Amino acid sequence: MLSTQHVESINAVTHKYVNSHSSLIGFFNEIQAMLASELQKAEYRDYLENLPYNIGSSASSRVFPKLVEYLKLVLTDELFQIQKAQIDVCFKYNALPIPIGQFSLYNNANIVNNDACIEDHSDKRQVALKSLIGCVDLNNIIELWEVKHMNANTVSTNCIVLLQDQSHVCTCLLLFSEGLVCCYFFQVILKTPKAKFAITLIKNRWFKNGADLSKNLRSDDVNLNSKEIENKISKQQIYGEYSVLVQKLAALASEFNLMHISATLRGLIQQVEQANTNACRRRAKRIKSSMENSTTKNKVVNAKSPSGDIYTCRNCSNHGHNARSCVEPCRICNKNGYTYLNCQNKENV
Repeated sequence: MLSTQHVESINAVTHKYVNSHSSLIGFFNEIQAMLASELQKAEYRDYLENLPYNIGSSASSRVFPKLVEYLKLVLTDELFQIQKAQIDVCFKYNALPIPIGQFSLYNNANIVNNDACIEDHSDKRQVALKSLIGCVDLNNIIELWEVKHMNANTVSTNCIVLLQDQSHVCTCLLLFSEGLVCCYFFQVILKTPKAKFAITLIKNRWFKNGADLSKNLRSDDVNLNSKEIENKISKQQIYGEYSVLVQKLAALASEFNLMHISATLRGLIQQVEQANTNACRRRAKRIKSSMENSTTKNKVVNAKSPSGDIYTCRNCSNHGHNARSCVEPCRICNKNGYTYLNCQNKENV
């Protein structure tokens, strides 16, 4: 399929630029540009495939709607997808504050242990925190944060340093190596209002030609005040925690040929589904019709009457009987022997 698309794209360039007015050098340049674009897209696909986690594509749009919309406006399509992927996966991490006096405890970059599972080292630090802030005056540091994947067995962490000038540095060095803002920083944004995003953090080469970079994103552009958003973030984090555990379990089961794991998981899933089904049945209530609701309201009102009965006579307005069994005179002509239901003057009223 990819080879067919490759040939079709070359044919499209050929039909577009090979004519009586085209030059050989122009045709060659267009072919080179097409090949460079395909190479960039292939590198992006490889980047996504190498990510050790699944990406929830709608999470960032719900929590950072204005930010995502603005990035889509100014970034190229490929780089927008890469930056958005970093925002999406931030919900699968958890950030904890670090006392400034304890930054020396993070003196080493992560060392990969070959005996451990590879998923435990997907987020290793590229540089030691002490080395990263060694040339920074401690008075310029606002906060320090440790960001760790919610996989309970992960041993790799990254650290975010928030500075007075509203910039930041991260031990993953993505901001320096790729010119993009990492997922660890967006997780810190969810935790503290002191973390500020600025479009100038992203390198200029990733912007579209003529992109308007003058727009300032306010702190309230991050939609974190809604109860619905907080609930969705919580669900996303729970999903992220269990998804990485399942991935690691699958890797271990495949490595050691543990065939009984699947049966155990199916039994656990059935227990959870059955428990939730029973809980929903206990909470479920039949929805009443409008007639039943009106009858209930009448019963509540009539229960306050002296007789405590549910009937109110339309002939004499007394409680405890209806118009058919009423013995009072007709309310229209005041004659005895019948009620307004059988009165001859009823049609004239």
